[in-house]
This record gives sequence, structure tokens and C-alpha cells, in this order.
Amino acid sequence: MRVMITRPREDAEALAARLAERGIGSLIEPLLEISPLAAQPLDLDSVQALLLTSANGARALAGATDKRDLAVFAVGPATAAAARHAGFLSVVTADGDVAALSDLVAARLDAAAGALLHVSGSAVAGNLAGRLGDGDGGPPCGFSLGRHGGRRCDGAE
Repeated sequence: MRVMITRPREDAEALAARLAERGIGSLIEPLLEISPLAAQPLDLDSVQALLLTSANGARALAGATDKRDLAVFAVGPATAAAARHAGFLSVVTADGDVAALSDLVAARLDAAAGALLHVSGSAVAGNLAGRLGDGDGGPPCGFSLGRHGGRRCDGAE
């Protein structure tokens, strides 16, 4: 059996290696390319936690700062694994979507203790800022949430 993997190259190579261990061949043909944007300095002085919604975000964060001691809240296990692999020391995992991530953050953190920073691509899915700020239809949480768009996603050639 042989499968085609269309994920971005870095994710595809890891998946291809796991498939090869099971005797499954693969052809890597990424449909997307993830590339870092121009380096933007991160001011993490007033930030109490970092929020990651993808493994690519974890990799972008690792390239943008040497600081590894802030709490990281990851949307799911793959994102958490990428954050741990990048050396982040305190990583908490949600159940795989923005709703679960915002519920976890609201349950574990105090809005008065400092801002949150969402490391994301240049475009985001879901309304993490709304859910953690004004509540986006639910109870208001009152967090101050900044966003660092550290990467861009383009169609592969």
C-alpha cells in the first residue's frame, strides 16, 4: 500500500516516517507551504501564558523567542508535542478545538494575572479572542489577548 500525504512538508515527513514503520509507503506532495514572516520581537513581560492552535505555531514561537518558561496552552496533542519538542517546559493540552482551549484557559488562569498571547498564522479560524475576552455568546472571561502572526500559509507549487 502507498498513500499520498498532502500536509505541509515538515508534518508530512514525520507522518511518512511513522507510516514506513508500519510498512506503508508514501508520496509527499504538500498542498501548503508554511513560511515564517519577518521576525517580530515578542514582548512577553506582561504575558502569563502562550496559546497555540497548531504545531506550526509552536515552531514559529520557538523561532521567535528563547524564553521557554512561560505556561503554554495547546489546542491538542500534536500541538502540545511540538511545543514540548521545542523545549517549552510547562505545556497543558486541550481537547482539540478552540472551544476546549478557551474553556481550559478560563478554568486554569486568572484574567487579572496578565495577558495571553496567541501565536498563530496570518489568518485564524475560530474566535479565541472573543471567547476569552467578551465571551462570544458565553460568559465574559475578561482576558487581554494579543496575537502574534508568526507565519504565512501559501499554496505549494
